[in-house]
Amino acid sequence: MFTFRTCSVEGCHSFVCDGHDTCFRHCQDQPQVLRNAAERMTSHGRVDDMTITNAEFSDLDCSKTQMFTCNLGFCTFRNMDFSGMRLVTCSLDFCLFDRCRFPDVDSRYTVFAGSKFIDCDFGGSMLLHTNFVGCDIIQCDFTSSDLYYSNFTSAHLRDVKFQDCNMKKADFRYTDRRRVSFKYSNYEEASFTQDIQ
Repeated sequence: MFTFRTCSVEGCHSFVCDGHDTCFRHCQDQPQVLRNAAERMTSHGRVDDMTITNAEFSDLDCSKTQMFTCNLGFCTFRNMDFSGMRLVTCSLDFCLFDRCRFPDVDSRYTVFAGSKFIDCDFGGSMLLHTNFVGCDIIQCDFTSSDLYYSNFTSAHLRDVKFQDCNMKKADFRYTDRRRVSFKYSNYEEASFTQDIQ
């Protein structure tokens, strides 16, 4: 599991980067830390317990990489290729994903809560028990994805396709939806309203 140690700089509560006593913002060698993280993310192999928060990544090919228990919260990702990636129990909360590709991703117990997705493609992905609570999702395509037990509670959805998806046990309660398509999906097996006791 990634470390829960916080930055040694007084008053900073961000998590430390791998092999450092400070968070990314307070690292003396930020370019090297960023290069190391990018190399691990583009290894196309297995990455365990990596921590880097508040960093910016762009134009990387992370396809087929397998990430387990990694923390990349509050990061920015632009024009990234996550095709065929495996994400297990990772924390990517409060991130920005701009023009990223996630087709055929296998995500299990991963947290994207509070993140913003703009023009992203999740086509054909397995997003099982994945947390999208409070996300802003704009012009994204989840066509032919498995959303079993995933949680979109309180998300803002604009111009989003959930076509031909498995939506069994998915939670869409309190979502703000505009121009969202559930065509050919089993949306009747998802939750859209709060049950009144």
